[in-house]
Amino acid sequence: MANNDMLKQRLEAIFASLPAEKREWERRRQRMREGFLRELEAGAEKGTAAAAGVAPESRKESLAAAATAAGRGSSDEDAVIVEKGGDAAASSNIGAGAGGGG
Repeated sequence: MANNDMLKQRLEAIFASLPAEKREWERRRQRMREGFLRELEAGAEKGTAAAAGVAPESRKESLAAAATAAGRGSSDEDAVIVEKGGDAAASSNIGAGAGGGG
């Protein structure tokens, strides 16, 4: 009984704080959205400047970073495609009953 009452009190406290938390998250989301829109507008302005023949420094830096990344080879995070079935599965000895084990 005592545990049930404590649980009810905790739930009431949580539910009481929900509207305030929701408002805070909505404010935070709105600030993020405005920031992204500002970045998007700034990128559009830089894009028109680049189309006019002016290459911004950040574009040069990103190209240099991409060239460096391309020259490093592969990493553990590179994607690998694995397909099930097909000729490779038919020709493998896995599950053919030829295993040892003594």
